[in-house]
Amino acid sequence: MSRLTNKPVLDGDPINAASLNTRFSNFTQTDLNEFNVRDAAIDLPQFTAAKFMAPRLASRQIGNYVFDHATYNTVAGQLTGAAPHVISDSGGTPTQLATGGIAGWTISPDELLRVYWDLSVRPRWDSETPLIGSDLEWTFPHPTGAGTERISNGSVCWAFWLQVDVTSSALTNWVNVAQQGSFNTVATAGRGGNLLSSCAATSILPAFNQVASNPNNGKFDTRMSAVDIGWTSVDGAWHFRPGSPTTIYGIRVVCTGPLGAYHAASNWLIRTEDAVVAAADLDYNGGGLQALVMRMA
Repeated sequence: MSRLTNKPVLDGDPINAASLNTRFSNFTQTDLNEFNVRDAAIDLPQFTAAKFMAPRLASRQIGNYVFDHATYNTVAGQLTGAAPHVISDSGGTPTQLATGGIAGWTISPDELLRVYWDLSVRPRWDSETPLIGSDLEWTFPHPTGAGTERISNGSVCWAFWLQVDVTSSALTNWVNVAQQGSFNTVATAGRGGNLLSSCAATSILPAFNQVASNPNNGKFDTRMSAVDIGWTSVDGAWHFRPGSPTTIYGIRVVCTGPLGAYHAASNWLIRTEDAVVAAADLDYNGGGLQALVMRMA
């Protein structure tokens, strides 16, 4: 850091406006940078009025906000082509975060939008045997030699992600955030999904646990059964720095499922077979959605 070396005032030196201006001219800076100021030299509260670090902040509750799970919303499994479910309140009204009123938030290339969310959830499976298709399960010989048994490959899940409205404060034109798809790109046999490279804002939640009802020294002597996970939580984050000024009027959380892992030249998450979709349900209560804009320079 630069250092000033002005000599002290000595006996006989004039003390007037001209001499004082000259003496303190060395303290005049036309630019603040890493050579003439350090972070420890500035009290951040001085910048409260100007909102120096984070000029824009917003948050809201999302979902059916009942703390003790006395009531909750339920999402049924979805087929290829279905629009994702929008996280909503107990009356079915989407719980989206409006940003900046009519004007929205205009994010500049020297700013960073940070979004965080969480939700209380309970995935359920309504049938004993959760899988049918060979691409979502493994089949292996029964240890007694009597036929085969099937076991999940452990990838079946629900997916959650973010959408934004970049059109107007009416919040009627929602699109997925950058590098995020809606799991409806056909991957195989008419079943939709996303490449993992198109899951930039995706958070996943296992659809069920699977256990052997009568394990025998590590061997599965009986069929595998689905076990509900119970109430748990899911959360996500998304950071966005635009290449050019971009206005965002609203943000919301959506979900779909059930999905499973699949490989065809690249890695995918694809929808399960139509025959098992009806067995999958997702209950959810409440959570939070927060967004803030931070200056990068």
